[in-house]
Amino acid sequence: MKKIKLSIKNLEQSYGGIPVLKGISLDIYEGETLVVLGPSGCGKTSLLKSVAGLIPVEGGELVLDGRNVALLPPQERKTAMIFQNYALFPHMTVGENLEYGLKVKGRKEGRNREKIRDTLALFKLEGLEDRPVTELSGGQQQRVAIGRAMIIGPSVLLFDEPLSNLDENLRKQMRNEIRSLLRQANVTSLYVTHDQNEALAMADRIVIMREGGIEQISAPAELHYRPASEYVARFLGYGNLFSGERRNGRFFLFGKEISSAPESGKFHTVLIRPEDIGIAADGDSDETLAGTVADIEIQSSIIRYRVKTDFGDFDVSMLNSRGGAFYSPNDSLYLRLKEETFHYL
Repeated sequence: MKKIKLSIKNLEQSYGGIPVLKGISLDIYEGETLVVLGPSGCGKTSLLKSVAGLIPVEGGELVLDGRNVALLPPQERKTAMIFQNYALFPHMTVGENLEYGLKVKGRKEGRNREKIRDTLALFKLEGLEDRPVTELSGGQQQRVAIGRAMIIGPSVLLFDEPLSNLDENLRKQMRNEIRSLLRQANVTSLYVTHDQNEALAMADRIVIMREGGIEQISAPAELHYRPASEYVARFLGYGNLFSGERRNGRFFLFGKEISSAPESGKFHTVLIRPEDIGIAADGDSDETLAGTVADIEIQSSIIRYRVKTDFGDFDVSMLNSRGGAFYSPNDSLYLRLKEETFHYL
């Protein structure tokens, strides 16, 4: 059984009398990367800062390595934080930045050199020890910032949207590197972001927050395929949400009875993921709906169509493969919908 590294119990926080954390409770396991995701103002950054000790906790417990640290100052908690702007010391070299935390903790200089050397190698910064951090690229500065946090051996590493200042290509590269480093070092981390793709790529589990509370905690695949509520589905960007109707114990959608629908009467909204929709050559099947292409968006390996039908608009994702069918705005087509891919909310 996995060991709990950090247990957050009924955490409460408010600003000006307005609650921003409403009894948050969750466990983070040793070696796990837990990503907190949510819109601006949902409380994710307040949660991170509460764990770091940067804002006071008004209620609840923060049990780190079996000890309640909720009332301790930041320097007495075994945490380290990586900020959006890196927060490096511009007047210091790479090596001096890495050594700063070790000096603050009173580590012996001889051992410091060894740890700095190991960290430079781990983060692919060899040969840059004496270079001013202001002469580094954004990606290199990010590596130094993470290395400076990890070198002191924190129990939990805290990330505050660390990749938001990088361009798209570098962001993808860095998230892969960070993920690999965290796994290699078996580091426990709490990672806050507003980027859904980043969360899905980085996380062992994802926490979706809503107005100071937790809406869902799931592994990335579970979150993608089985969002727990319409709020989560919409936040993840799924637009294909359709309301069904129950009549005499039967469920109807798009004017047809759906035999695979759950029997429970509480499920009325159906999510159909864009990648689960096919495009048919004709409408000779009960699974097809006639539609017209309203818009098209090419995203590298994916083509996204917006298709208008009598039952509403559908987002459809197709693989952008050589030789595949290609549709233009105003083209008529048929959407193929498979009941077994429907997710009920």
